Amino acid sequence: MNTVDYSLNDFLAYIMIYAADADFVITPEEETHIRTVVGDNAYNQMLDLFDSHNDKETQEFISMLRKQYVNEDSNKDLLKIVKEVFLVDGYFVASEKALYEALKHLV
Repeated sequence: MNTVDYSLNDFLAYIMIYAADADFVITPEEETHIRTVVGDNAYNQMLDLFDSHNDKETQEFISMLRKQYVNEDSNKDLLKIVKEVFLVDGYFVASEKALYEALKHLV
């Protein structure tokens, strides 16, 4: 998998979609929030890519792009962005909490 073709904005879109899908439903509020942050084009492209990935491919993709775009300083910002996605629909359910904890170790 070649990560050179993906921008930081693409990475943000992908990880935000991953977060929004933690409870297996991307709500309209979550979609609107993600589109506002990354734009329609990045959202649509990364949603298509996300939908084509299985769990292992998703983790590999995030891990590879993390190496390219995330450092110690930006890690906290990324986790904050992810948590905002979780909270945008007014709920922070168990599956989202579990994913948030896993992302702390993945990113």
